[in-house]
Amino acid sequence: MPLFADPDQVMRMPELRQAIPLSETRLRQLITLGKFPRPVRLGARAVGWRAGDVRAYLEGLAKEDAERRAGLSKKRGPAPKSLTTQRATPA
Repeated sequence: MPLFADPDQVMRMPELRQAIPLSETRLRQLITLGKFPRPVRLGARAVGWRAGDVRAYLEGLAKEDAERRAGLSKKRGPAPKSLTTQRATPA
């Protein structure tokens, strides 16, 4: 089954790390900061992530990136002068 084919599919950490190329430590930091979906408890010592939640996270990142890129292209003015043409005079 392709990754994210079923939004109710539960992904364990190894599958999650294939989809999101971040370390386990960084993923847990993002969860703590509220920037990544919280896992669902599967048992006393097991958790997983819903594929639909992970897909929504990735789509949100893509949307933010597209908006950021669109904003940058609109805000760009003339190219800055080269540092070689802006020489400081000795004091």
